[in-house]
Amino acid sequence: MAEFDIPGLPQLRMELKTMAVSRTQRRKSPVLEPLVKELYAEIRDCRIAGVSWKALSEVIKRDTNVTSSSPSLKKVFEQVDKEWERETGVAALDTQPRKRGRPKNVQQMDKTA
Repeated sequence: MAEFDIPGLPQLRMELKTMAVSRTQRRKSPVLEPLVKELYAEIRDCRIAGVSWKALSEVIKRDTNVTSSSPSLKKVFEQVDKEWERETGVAALDTQPRKRGRPKNVQQMDKTA
């Protein structure tokens, strides 16, 4: 590596190494999956009604003190939803965000209309 004469470079290097080590220790709550399985029907009804993942995770955190981020709640729900689909045949919910705005190829759509 090239040597730079920038003040604070060794301190920055140590800080970045510390951040890299501590980041790998993060994980989801072990209580989250059983909680989602227990409340699956209610969470599914909320999602069908349009409640956001963030709002759901905040309610879970407030009422049960189980910390979870909205992406981790979404991921666990998707897993449980796929299990439910295999067991019952009821289609899993589409958890992908909707595309908004006009399509990219607007000229072709205007010609066919």
